[in-house]
Amino acid sequence: MTMRAGTDPKTRELIEQHLPLVRHVVFQVAVNFPRHVDREELATAGALGLVEAAKRYEEDRGVPFDRFAAQRIRGAILDAVRAADWAPRSVRNLARRLESIEQRLASSLGRMPSAMETAEALGVTEAELRRLQDKMFRS
Repeated sequence: MTMRAGTDPKTRELIEQHLPLVRHVVFQVAVNFPRHVDREELATAGALGLVEAAKRYEEDRGVPFDRFAAQRIRGAILDAVRAADWAPRSVRNLARRLESIEQRLASSLGRMPSAMETAEALGVTEAELRRLQDKMFRS
């Protein structure tokens, strides 16, 4: 990570020492996101959160920097994901439900389920499943 010449040495040292914390938080947070969410983008947002944490950290408050930074990193990642996600909550919930059903079926069948099997598990027709998938992909 390249830092501006104006970054004071203490801030720079905090950032350099705690860069591994960004990866750690990314791995913790990433399990809650779909596979298509780019982990490198999460790491970039997290690194920006680390820089912000280092600039705002007040040692005299008695909070260890790693705890303070982890919260700022996590918050920066969540903010970035929210900013990039413009799909309505109902569509996100549908996508999670569909992914869960497909994974469960794939596990029990030993292969990816057909559209008919997925629709049946969802309790909809194949045509309704296609409409739902179209809605998800358009969002």
